[in-house]
Amino acid sequence: MAVSCHPASTAKQLTTQLSAAFNVLPKQTWIDGFLTTQKLTTPFPSLLATAKVRFLNTDISPAFSIPARASSTTPPTASAANTTAKALPQDIHDAELAERRLAGPIALQVQDVQDISHSRWSQLEDVEAAERGETTKGREIIRVVPTERQTDGGGGDMASEGNATGAGAGGKSSSGTCKLLLQDAHGVQVWAVELRKVKGVRVGMNIGTKVDLHA
Repeated sequence: MAVSCHPASTAKQLTTQLSAAFNVLPKQTWIDGFLTTQKLTTPFPSLLATAKVRFLNTDISPAFSIPARASSTTPPTASAANTTAKALPQDIHDAELAERRLAGPIALQVQDVQDISHSRWSQLEDVEAAERGETTKGREIIRVVPTERQTDGGGGDMASEGNATGAGAGGKSSSGTCKLLLQDAHGVQVWAVELRKVKGVRVGMNIGTKVDLHA
């Protein structure tokens, strides 16, 4: 097991800075593991910038230190009322509760995204059209035409116009209502639906994106 040679003050500073930036307390094991990969001569601002990127791209369970889950019907304690992110309540899946209000902030991770404003069939047609190099503009179908070098088997890239069209077809993102599968640091998963459009939430967004859920 690798041991960090960085002073304890560096680990403490990182913990404080990450907690202040994301309202989430990083696990000490994650901090120690991160520091073992960094040089002792790395300036702290660079170390912090790298830690922020790594922290947000790490799976939520081994990195985020989240307080034990409480029932949504239990009054919040003084420690639970602070700004540190919490987990989902224990009875989040209780179907007998007609309504529940979650006291945030709650740190969650996106596991899946679905477009529920379009049928599965229309989404499949979009995927197949993208594979054929097709996209639409109104009622007009635009096809990507290979360059002469590709036709001759040269194996070159698409023409610049073809590349733009292909990217538009293949990278098409949904503007409809999305349903997200979210997971907290304890592994509890729930489905969430957009009631109004949320910036950055779309089909094709990075799986593993972190969400800070507020009441």
